[in-house]
Formats: sequence, structure tokens, C-alpha cells
Amino acid sequence: MTSPTTWLGLHSDAEVARDFRPGQWLRPVVPAGSARQSRRFHLGQVEPDSTAGYSRIVSMHAVGATEYLDAAFLRASDDSTPFRLDDPPGALVLYSSAPGLEGTAVVARVDEEGHLLWSVDTGISRSALQQILPGADATALVGTRPPVPNEVSEPLLVIVGHDDGRQATHSLWR
Repeated sequence: MTSPTTWLGLHSDAEVARDFRPGQWLRPVVPAGSARQSRRFHLGQVEPDSTAGYSRIVSMHAVGATEYLDAAFLRASDDSTPFRLDDPPGALVLYSSAPGLEGTAVVARVDEEGHLLWSVDTGISRSALQQILPGADATALVGTRPPVPNEVSEPLLVIVGHDDGRQATHSLWR
């Protein structure tokens, strides 16, 4: 919820048709399933229900045509709200650059209307991403590069700055 009457979500067309139609109820936080599918940003207008904490969907529409593979907002746990950023208000998103083992983890910053402000490819295999460590000004990701036949994948620590997406990549081989 970006306001008491506005919802910003990352949903596939199938998810919107099944779970986010007008008249349906929304919890304050809806976990993204790990189904390997493309998602787009959607803005919804909702009517809040102050008694149960749920909101009824009035309308839901896609923001742009760009799709992000297996995209989800970054948050501390399945039941916590996404990390909120200020100046401008927004959030961080994690998605895959490509399907399968070749896909790497991409971090992006979006504003509260679902517009992409920046994105950076971490070089870490999405399937080998081990930790996400959020901070006030940067988020650190730990994992390995995509697999290469007959080689051990290099372990990496990638730190992504929240302001402009500037990243610092450190090999954990020493």
C-alpha cells in the first residue's frame, strides 16, 4: 500500500485475473509466489476497511508494458512490508535477467507509481543468491556467479547503493 487508497503490486496477467480483480479483498502485504513468471507493475485503487485491515479492490491497471521475470519487492520476511525508500518515495525490486541457470539477480528502484528509476545487474546467479542484507543506504547481496562448465563459480559480495544504483562488487575468493 503506497497510501490508504493506492496499491502498487508486481503481478502476472494470470495473477491479476485470479487474485486482483475489482471487488476482491487485499491484505496489506501479499507475498509474491516463486513461480517463474513475468510480472508487470500494477496500480490499484482500493477502498480501505478499517475494521479488518483489508482493502477492497476498486480497479487495477498495468503500469507500462515492461515485464520482469520472477520479480518481487525486497522485504525482510514473507509477512513484512517491502522496504520503503525516501527522496523520492519508492521501493527496491529483485528480478531475474533471464530464465534458468543463466539468469542473474537484478536490483531495481521504482517510485510509488511503478516507474523504474534505475536497475543494476549484480552478476550473481539468481538461483545461487544466498543472502540479501538491506541497509539504510545500500543493500548487500551474497552469492556466486552463474555456473561455467568444469569450473567452480566465483563467490561475490555486491553492494548496491539506494540513491543511484551504483554498485561495488567484491570477490570472496582470497
